[in-house]
Amino acid sequence: MRIKHVKIRNWRSIRNLDIDVGPLMIFVGPNNCGKSNVLTALNFFFSSSEKAEDADRCSAAAPDEDVSVELTFCELTEQDRTTFRQYILPDGLLKVAKLCHADGGDRKVEYHGYRWVPRQEWLNPDNAGEYASKEKLTSIEHEHCSILERYFPSSGKISKSMVEEFQQRFVEDHPDQLNFDLLLERGPFLGRQSVAAGILGHWYLIPAVRDVSDEMKLASTTAYGKLLGNVIHEMREHNKGFQAIMQRIEDAVALLNRGPDQTDYARPEELVELERTLRDELQAWDVDVDIHLSPPDVERLFQQYATIFVDDGVRTALELKGHGLQRWMIFGLIRAWASTLSKIRAREREETASDIRPRAPTDSIFIAFEEPELFLHPQAQRKMLESLKTLAAEPHHQVLICTHSSFFVDMDLHRSICILQKDDAKVGTTARQCVTELFHGEEAGDKKRRFNMAYWFNPDRSEMFFGRKTVLVEGPTEKALFPFLGQRLNVFDHDITIVDCGGKHNLRLYMEVLNAFRIGYLVVHDIDPVTVSPGDTQYQSQLERFRENERIAQTCNLALGAIQTFDPDIEKVAGISKSQGDRLGKPVAALEKFAPSEIELPQRLEEVIRQVFAR
Repeated sequence: MRIKHVKIRNWRSIRNLDIDVGPLMIFVGPNNCGKSNVLTALNFFFSSSEKAEDADRCSAAAPDEDVSVELTFCELTEQDRTTFRQYILPDGLLKVAKLCHADGGDRKVEYHGYRWVPRQEWLNPDNAGEYASKEKLTSIEHEHCSILERYFPSSGKISKSMVEEFQQRFVEDHPDQLNFDLLLERGPFLGRQSVAAGILGHWYLIPAVRDVSDEMKLASTTAYGKLLGNVIHEMREHNKGFQAIMQRIEDAVALLNRGPDQTDYARPEELVELERTLRDELQAWDVDVDIHLSPPDVERLFQQYATIFVDDGVRTALELKGHGLQRWMIFGLIRAWASTLSKIRAREREETASDIRPRAPTDSIFIAFEEPELFLHPQAQRKMLESLKTLAAEPHHQVLICTHSSFFVDMDLHRSICILQKDDAKVGTTARQCVTELFHGEEAGDKKRRFNMAYWFNPDRSEMFFGRKTVLVEGPTEKALFPFLGQRLNVFDHDITIVDCGGKHNLRLYMEVLNAFRIGYLVVHDIDPVTVSPGDTQYQSQLERFRENERIAQTCNLALGAIQTFDPDIEKVAGISKSQGDRLGKPVAALEKFAPSEIELPQRLEEVIRQVFAR
């Protein structure tokens, strides 16, 4: 199964946040907007040991408000549907909440599931204990006289669990005769405290600051510890060579101990003498002294003496390599454990008589990666994204990352992008997503094709998801000239993203994307008036470019964007001659034109530059 929706309440900077989640999620936004808090909230949900401390509670929350993280799961397997049978909603989803609320002076943490509950109070699972007697069940027989005979044994006591099973079966037998409400159960999820943490999937969080030595520890919480533990188990069970080695170690240790008949046969004389000396010292106590050595535990051997060496031309321990390689190793260990876990689960299913067990943990694996771009050069970042995409595409896997790198924003996966921001501490972190198709209408397919093609000549277009405002321009002349003149006018702002859209006809494609994600923008384009008569061969192309002005105006969402134009075009307004543009190229010609500081800027050009960098 996978997470379909996340609802977070009162966690750190998050007051009230709802996010639709796909197989791969990419959280972007400025520093201190709450990206990491989304991942730590999920860590709180999946980790039974995690509790909401005072520092985790949103400062804007009222004292009596709960901290809650609520997840809706989709794509449930047959095993999942069996394990969570009583919680499966009519649409096939599973909805579970982890709550932390004040109980006296303590923070009480509980898991609860949502149920599709009949309105009849005797069918409410929370009331099962009240009907755990034949007398109580008899009181509802006037409506359904066969309850006792059909659903309960003819003799013996009626237990709460029997009533819960009856309620489940009755609902399944009479779905069309009952009315339901979606309610959060009062009792613990699956009837056990904290059971959800271990049964709802395998969760791994790679924080931005993580020492590789922490991940190398042989502990059940680390991927390395799990991998090594599994290897040790497999060697103990199946590898005869390893078993022989361990037997030789045990035999060697046995030579240092007394024999079964308490003799000192073959023991080192020094050890026997030490025991004799201690025995003499304790003669008044009339006791014997025996120094006994136990065979070393194989897991402790690995824990204390196993080291991962990496040879990149120089063979050294992993801890001595660069941080980029160390973080990739951590990710690689998690991937390796995910693969190993799938094999273990497959083998377990083969060894059981049935593939489906009454209650078994889900096989789902959730990996959260905070700033995966850390310590990686651009090419390695692209490789990491491809690796994350491949992992997220595997069944029952889900990958969530928060990033400051435009290399991790893939517009082919626009549904995966979630922009977070925090403009008001009282409102807290908010999210902007587009979970529908970006382009609509009869030309939707062509728009998508052209937008995807634009990547190959404008790979930095993803920066528009990171800036304070996006400025869309027709081509490289504006992209080069605007920052240059902004610095000259002392209005330049690094938080402004200027995107070369690769032509006037592509401006609307980018506007639709910005509209969908509710990103503020400014569009700068040429008027391009028609300068030839209708009979001229250039007339239709000029007319089409001129008509694009109206289409751009119609696409502009005035709540988000604005438009500035050059009449007839930027070259004429800037005073760049055609011959100079042809000789040097328009961007270079424009920069050369205004390189001398004494050159005065045309009024219209200065007005546009100031609008580009205006707050």
